[in-house]
Amino acid sequence: MLQSVAKNCLRGQTNHMFFIRKKLFNKHFIINKKSSIFTAYYSGQRWSSSLSASTIIGKKVDDINHTVNAGHKPDEEDQPLNAISNNNSRVGVNTFVNRSHTCGQLTAADVGHRVRLSGWIQYQRYGKFMIIRDSYGTTQVMLGDRRLQKVVNKLTTESVVEVVGQVVNRPAKDVNNQLSTGSVEVIADEVTVLNECRRDLPFVVRDYNKVTEKTRLEYRYIDLRHQRLQRVLRLRSAVINKMRQLLADKYGFVEVETPTLFKPTPGGAKEFVVSTDFKDQFYNLVQSPQQFKQLLMIGGIDRYFQIARCYRNEGTKPDRQPEFTQLDLEMSFTNEDGIMSLIEEVIQYCWPFSDDNIQLPFRRMTYSDAIRDYGSDKPDLRSDTKLKEINIKHQLMSDNTDDEICVTYLINTSDMETKDKLTELKKSIAEIKREFQYNGRLDCIDCCEDYLSSFDQIGDNLKTSITNELDSSSSHLTSDDHLFVAIGAKDDVYQLMGRLRADWVKLTNSHNNNKELSFIWITDFPLFLQQKDSSQLLLESAHHPFTAPQQQHLEQLYTDPLSVLGRHFDLVLNGQEVGGGSIRIHDHKMQEFVLKQILKEDTDSMQYFLDALRSGCPPHGGIALGLDRLIAIMCRQESIRDVMAFPKSANGRDLMAGSPAPLAPAVRQHYHLN
Repeated sequence: MLQSVAKNCLRGQTNHMFFIRKKLFNKHFIINKKSSIFTAYYSGQRWSSSLSASTIIGKKVDDINHTVNAGHKPDEEDQPLNAISNNNSRVGVNTFVNRSHTCGQLTAADVGHRVRLSGWIQYQRYGKFMIIRDSYGTTQVMLGDRRLQKVVNKLTTESVVEVVGQVVNRPAKDVNNQLSTGSVEVIADEVTVLNECRRDLPFVVRDYNKVTEKTRLEYRYIDLRHQRLQRVLRLRSAVINKMRQLLADKYGFVEVETPTLFKPTPGGAKEFVVSTDFKDQFYNLVQSPQQFKQLLMIGGIDRYFQIARCYRNEGTKPDRQPEFTQLDLEMSFTNEDGIMSLIEEVIQYCWPFSDDNIQLPFRRMTYSDAIRDYGSDKPDLRSDTKLKEINIKHQLMSDNTDDEICVTYLINTSDMETKDKLTELKKSIAEIKREFQYNGRLDCIDCCEDYLSSFDQIGDNLKTSITNELDSSSSHLTSDDHLFVAIGAKDDVYQLMGRLRADWVKLTNSHNNNKELSFIWITDFPLFLQQKDSSQLLLESAHHPFTAPQQQHLEQLYTDPLSVLGRHFDLVLNGQEVGGGSIRIHDHKMQEFVLKQILKEDTDSMQYFLDALRSGCPPHGGIALGLDRLIAIMCRQESIRDVMAFPKSANGRDLMAGSPAPLAPAVRQHYHLN
């Protein structure tokens, strides 16, 4: 029966879709004919088969069964690694479309089969052969027919074509073992031009590394075709899917979408404002779903998460964008340990590279220890070197001795490459000092054999203190050691030296391919900070105004708020903050005191939230993971722009569409903006 149906298909004597309901060796087949290419449904599973009608004719049913089973059985489990390696052996990518295979799928097992491929022309030579590319790989196509050669020879690269032909082995001398399809090629007997590409493309995909970022962002739709971005975006999708699986399927979290249009949030970053039809009334785009997820806890949704879009109108840096994505979650009746343990499991479960060997639990460090030893609340612990404060209180270095400190940082350059990195670091010092407006002293001393004399450059007043401090370890110093010495106001010195250390660790780890992962939780943050550039003693939240104080500091909250530590914790990976969470205030009186008395906020606009807290609010806490930054580190990318489909430029503009853009006069009038 199968043979006769196949013959009729070739002769055009059947409908587009037909069904074989008869059981063949206890296996059901449904065959879909599309231009002599068949899709077989076998035992409830679906495969795109490379079996043409001519292949089916004369074959025994058990041979067909073997071909379908051997060539196209789906993987038993989706792995995030599939996304980064472009593994497309699963037939799902070929369902609901016209192709029989992807351009990265054909192997020696497909030799003799007739296939249909679709993709972009990556390269062609005199119309005699071409390389076609899709999201999954490349395939070499030979054009023996002069009619086809003439058609292809007129096309530019990046034109979209459909190819029908037979898979054959490549000649032995032409086999490319670097490609998954490198052992075969397709002899085409049909080429259909689906869309001819213009001839003035600003760049071609294979020249990706030669193109400026500005050009790539301006023509992002071309840039997206590059294999690196294809793999990154598929990895991103797989990672988010794994997060959803763990949270929803294993731990019963409920995914809830919360509004984007909201109102101003107290004590946060600048927000984007959205006009409305109501004169002088505006929405604000949410910085995060913070209030909504707390309201969900009050409403009894005790385990919430969402993949949330967030918006902040602040300067764009390599790890910042005006709009970004985070994994946002909240739990009732929890504590710091519960949230940290959950996030550690989420990261270990969704991490796509088993070789990275993520060990649990993550290390923990207090905020004060991080500042003292590393000069940063985001320490990069891929290096164990620490800052060291030198006691100079009695050296009378200036009239303000009590306000000044001396901090040192010792580094080693044992090979030529690290020596070059040190030169690079020294060149950046002037710019770093300008960035921080640092007015103190900074010296870099080479520890040669007569290293004590090298300290003469910092002045006799300090030489004794510094050399005495280092004397115990002087026998270990070599000419490859270099000592940075900073003298000035405490906060300024630690900020500067923390930045120098972070830059040095980053430089040396990029030299080592940046393979190491260093996760750490930073805890025990101050609950409030003094506002900078303020003549009055005004306080601001170190995290946000909804963070609860530590239990032992409850009384101090009302008498000495600057001394209070909060229940806030950050997750740091390789010197970058990838998540921040806290236990929240659930008492309405405490929340009102923090907003009104400490932060001097107008609580009238927050009355709905205070009313909610007094309506039976459970203890709760949560966290947000910055997905863009986390995935950038996963993929070893310097900027989050390299893991986003349509990022903004460094100054927050969309170079492709030309936004932001002026409003037409009629639109301005409609929204009362005149």
